[in-house]
Amino acid sequence: MTRYSTLKEWKALKGDEALTDPERDLIECCRRGVPCTLGDGKRPEGPDPDRTIRADLLRFLILGGSDDCRVDESGVMLSGAYVRDRLDLRSTTAVGLRGFVNCAFEKELTAPQARFQMLNLQGSKLSGLNIEGAEITGSVRLRKGFHSTGEVSLARAKIGGQLSCEGGISRTLKGMR
Repeated sequence: MTRYSTLKEWKALKGDEALTDPERDLIECCRRGVPCTLGDGKRPEGPDPDRTIRADLLRFLILGGSDDCRVDESGVMLSGAYVRDRLDLRSTTAVGLRGFVNCAFEKELTAPQARFQMLNLQGSKLSGLNIEGAEITGSVRLRKGFHSTGEVSLARAKIGGQLSCEGGISRTLKGMR
């Protein structure tokens, strides 16, 4: 996993590692503060070059980008994407994460001890979700087709708004009483 700290570093990548059209679209949407919908906005069944976003680029944007790529305060709003690799947000403070609607994650989303305004995974599919000890000032939405094939852990998470799981499926939900 390689992490780049500026848009200039991302743009300098060449060959197979160069920014893709969907990634450039996501960057532009985040700068303008508008939702980014890839394809038809429905959850992809697997990798699709027209809808794939690297987890490290998402992390870069969720954390606010850089001086040469400021993410609008509206944050990252993404739908219809296939997220490649593991999205690791452990112990971070999201500048403007709004959500991933109808996205397919190749690997788990890990965010223990993270801080978010809200977390919307409505209709998304992942292999696991760990938000143990996270602080979410707003709501967490794991509903309307949300699907996890692995454990969903909310242990010690502080959720300031509602936790909505209506119509969501998880193999194991840990941390709920």
